[in-house]
Formats: sequence, C-alpha cells, structure tokens
Amino acid sequence: MMIFNERHSVLRSTAGIASQATGLWSRCLRALVGATVALLAMSGIASASEPDFAAKGPGSLVEAKVVTDIDESITALRATAVRVKYRSTSGRDGSSTVVSGMIFVPAGTPPPGGWPVLAHAHATAGINYECGPSLSKTMFGTVPMMAASLKMGYAVAAADYEGLGAPGVHLYLGARTEAWNVIDSVRALRHFRPGAISDRWLVFGGSQGGAAAWATAEQAVTYAPELNLLGAAALVPPTDFSEYAQMAADGSFNEFQKAAYIWMLMTQHRVNPKLDLDLYRRGSAAKNWQALSYCFGPHEQERAEALQKVTADEIKPATPAATQHMAKLLEAMALPHQAAKAPMLVIYSGKDEFIKPEWTRTAIKKACAMGTKIQEVFLADKGHIGPSWEMSTQWLNQRLAGEPFQDTCSQKEEDFPVGYSDGPKLPGSQWRVHDEKRPRPAIVTPAAAEGKPPSDAVVLFDGTDLKEWVSAKDGSSPKWKIVDGAIQVVAGTGDIVTKQSFGDSQLHVEFATPALPINRSQWRGNSGVFLYGLYEVQILDGYQNLTYADGEASAIFGQSPPLVNASRPPGEWQSFDIVYTGPRFKDGKVTTPGYVTVFHNGVITQNHTQILGTTLFHQLPGTVVHGPTGPIKLQDHTYPLRFRNIWIRPLQPTAPE
Repeated sequence: MMIFNERHSVLRSTAGIASQATGLWSRCLRALVGATVALLAMSGIASASEPDFAAKGPGSLVEAKVVTDIDESITALRATAVRVKYRSTSGRDGSSTVVSGMIFVPAGTPPPGGWPVLAHAHATAGINYECGPSLSKTMFGTVPMMAASLKMGYAVAAADYEGLGAPGVHLYLGARTEAWNVIDSVRALRHFRPGAISDRWLVFGGSQGGAAAWATAEQAVTYAPELNLLGAAALVPPTDFSEYAQMAADGSFNEFQKAAYIWMLMTQHRVNPKLDLDLYRRGSAAKNWQALSYCFGPHEQERAEALQKVTADEIKPATPAATQHMAKLLEAMALPHQAAKAPMLVIYSGKDEFIKPEWTRTAIKKACAMGTKIQEVFLADKGHIGPSWEMSTQWLNQRLAGEPFQDTCSQKEEDFPVGYSDGPKLPGSQWRVHDEKRPRPAIVTPAAAEGKPPSDAVVLFDGTDLKEWVSAKDGSSPKWKIVDGAIQVVAGTGDIVTKQSFGDSQLHVEFATPALPINRSQWRGNSGVFLYGLYEVQILDGYQNLTYADGEASAIFGQSPPLVNASRPPGEWQSFDIVYTGPRFKDGKVTTPGYVTVFHNGVITQNHTQILGTTLFHQLPGTVVHGPTGPIKLQDHTYPLRFRNIWIRPLQPTAPE
C-alpha cells in the first residue's frame, strides 16, 4: 500500500520507479493536507486532571511523555502533544501487547461532555520498530492533519500499530490488530486526560490505515462497548489482497505492488517462522532481504536500490502449492470480518497503483450483505493518492453533528435514472426531452481560471452579504448562509433571486458542488442559474456522473446538451460565463427567440444556442410572455452548493422594443 518517508517524497532518480513506491505516501499526504496547513492559534492550555496510570487492561497507560520538539503546526495551536505507550491486544492470538503512538489534546477548556476524538489510522510507514510515526517529529508528514483535526475541535489519537515504535512483531495489513490498537489509542487518550475527553469518537485512515479504519468500525462495538464510535472514513482500503499471491506467480506486479508484496512476505514469515521463505524469494531478493525491510533514515536509499534490482522471477512462488498457501495466509486477513455497527465512508479509485477497484467493490458488497451501512464513493480517474482528506473530514463532521447519513447499500440503480424513453420530442429534433439514448458530451479538462468583475459590472455577491438578493418565495431576506466568503444553499429554504432585473447581459457565476459526492445522476450536486428567472443553465456535479445529456452541467436543461463536459471534481470551484439575449414578444407570441452562449470553466459549452422556452422537467419547454428584463435566480435543489464572485454586465438598454 502507500509507502512514505520522513525527509522527501521521491528518492534520487537513480532508484527509478522503485523509489517512487517508497515516496508515494509522502506525496499523498502533501496532496491531502495542502489546504489545511494555514492554522489559527487557539486559547491557552487549561488546567487538567492528572493522567490515570492505575487503570489496567487494553488502553491503559504504560508511559506518557509530553513532546515539545514537535512540528510548529501543533505548537502554534498550543495543544498538548504526548508520546504514549499503552496496553493493547494482538489480533493474531489475543495476547496482551504494548503499543506506542501520539495523542493530542486541544488547548483551552473542554466543551460539555469533553472533546470528541478523531483517531488517525496511519498509512504504510514500514514494518520495523523504527518505522513508528510517533518516532518522527513530523510523524512522517502527517502532523498537519493532526493540527487540522485539533483546529476542528477534536482531541486526536494516532496509534503506531503493534511492532512499530515499540517492541513487537508487526503483521503488515493485519487489520484486526491495527483496529484494536486504534481503539486502545482512544482509551489511552481518555486515561491521559480523565474527564476531559468524550466517549464520542470517529476514525479516519487511508491505505493501510483505510483497512484499519474499516476494521475499527467492525470491532469497536464488541471490543470497546463503553465508547461511542460515530463513523469511520476508509480511503483506498486494501480489503482483500490475496490475489497478490497469484500476481506474484504470474509476474504481473507493477513496481508499487512488488514493494508492498515483499513486506507482506517478510511479516508473514515473522509471525509464521515455519513459513519457508525459499519458496518465495531468491536471487537479489534473498541477498538484499534486510535492506528491503528498511523504511526511512540512513538506509532508505539502500532499500530503493534493492527494490530496483528485484525481478519478477525472484519473488515468484516456487510451486502452485506455495502460491495457494500464500493466498490463504493473505485471505485470512481480508475484510469484511463482520458487520460494522458504525456507518462507514469508503472511497476508492479506478487507477489505484496497489489495489484493483473490483476488490473493494466485492468487499463493499459483502459488508452491505452483512448489514453494514456504507456510503460508497468511486473516483474513476484517481490513483492511490487521489482521495481527499477534505471529503473525509466533511463526512466525519456530519456524523458528529448527527446529520442524515446516505447509505448507498440500500440504493438501487432504478433510484437514479440516467435518462428516459417516454418524454415528448423536442421541436425540430430527433431527440426526446431527457432522452436516455441522446449522445453525452465528450469530457474535457478545463484550465484553472477565475473571472474578476470589470469596472462596469453590477456586483451581485462579493463574499460579504446578500443585500442584492431576496427569497423567490415571498421577497423576504434569503435564508441561505454565508460561509467563508461564499453563499451556501440551505436546503428547503427555497430559491433566491436578484432584487434587480436584467435584460441582455453577460453573467459570471462561480460555484462549487459538495466535496463529498452523494447519490448519482440528477441527485448529485444539483442546482441551476435561471435567466429571467425562467430559463435554466444547469448546475450539476458532472464529474464522473452519468446522467441524461440535456441534464448535464451547463445544459439548457431539458433542451440542449453542452458541447462538452468541462466539469471539475466535486468540491472544486467552477465558473459559468453566460452571454444571453432574451426572447422578444409581440401580441403574446415570440417574435425573436432568446439565445445563450455559455463558457463552463473557460470552455465553450453552448454556442449561441436557441432557448426553446421556459424550463420544465420531463416536458416540452413552456412559453411565458414577459418583459425585456427579469431577475437572476439560483436554485435550492436541497444540495449544499456554494456560490461566490457573482457579477453581471447589462449589454444594452432594456427599454421595451
């Protein structure tokens, strides 16, 4: 799974792609936490109760040392950072163990009931004692995530896992042991600050930590019934990697998988000394076996060079029986083990360098059948480092707040139609409204760009207030809220419209669909910009989301599909630049139709497209006779979209013709 190191993300080029395997997790972490590095100072440290060393059993403290030489992202918050050793349990045989890790307590007075806990299950750090993240000042680059969690109001627990950072044997990807270690890190945190830490907690993990988070959701209710796990976010979890044995036999590994498999072999032998390694390694792999076990520090380059030398034949099982035996050993660790009582978020990728997406899909299907509640997110064009920390924390914060949970296990394909066959035919077209057979637009990747208002623009929203808007229902002040300089839809409060009316105009709108994609087709990040309050330019989370062509993002809804799909991923800011001329009427009839040109993220998606009429769902466009001007309307379609930087330039006098 993800391999990371303390000092740099990509080793020197002489190590080639083998060094990329060692550095992948560092790059992942930088991608995940890039937006969270700017942190605010918190209030001073409150007086606290003494740590409880009298407790016995799993989670009880053995040792606790306050760490002052920690990354400045923690010291800036005046939080308490502590390296702990605590008792836990081995998932292999149930024996008592001692595990190390880091805990972090926010500064200030705890809220009523104590600080909620966010447990971090780390990704692959290595397989040796020195590979424990708590031994590193930066926790191998993960400290900014700890700081971001503190800023959100969580106390933080981060286990090293058995055999990392403390004496013991680490079974790589032994999710049950890792889960018990994670759960006991929360207990240790509560023992360190008795009375200040809540029993309400959540867990986040990616890669190896993703499997640990998944297993934590399964194990928590029976292993720690006194704790209240509210949710588990598992990013790219290695659920069942038993196919690695056959891949080794076939010689079909990529370089990343080869690196992970070697650590699987090593730790399987460490916990099963009778395993004959000569059946699984030879040549340079056997010669450099010690070097291949290193994680970081003075030997990291040695490991990278040793990995580069290992050929497929050198780690090919010697016999079919050896292949089958290794497959069974790996299969014994596969998830799911049992139903999880806490809801889970599972995010996985289509281009993962380590994990085939079908492995995760199979595990999700099995877990759903057991009764686990899962929100599944598949990112088709992302790799192992693609899934988002922001997406996960948004979901976890929703669980803490008790917001409704979207269980995709209970969803059916027919709940999210991607088109219809029974709509009326559009005038002068071979296609029906929302036609399921209408060709979808090609996908393009837009450049990053934003449009600032020119000097003659009417600014409709500049990030400060909603003075230019009213409720479309009754003309009262809008119930939508402003969050971090953006308007956010408040579900159920209704559409909002501009106080002013506009005719032919150039309109700029920036928007972001929710970072955590929920549902599919038209039930995912849906809203709209209505010209004259009547003609909709569709807003939708159109990123890897199949729907009917005339419902795609930047479609003239129910009428004209976009020329291409220029959608950005969910959560990213996007823009519409719309140039339109309204229809003209005489004696209650259209004399000149309206036309619209749309640039979506700088890419033209509507080119002087005729507006066929007012927007209706699954019906032919209607006709509403109106004057030369009308309001701009933003739609409340129940999804918490955000809008910013909205301005308009009237293009000509709006007096009636």
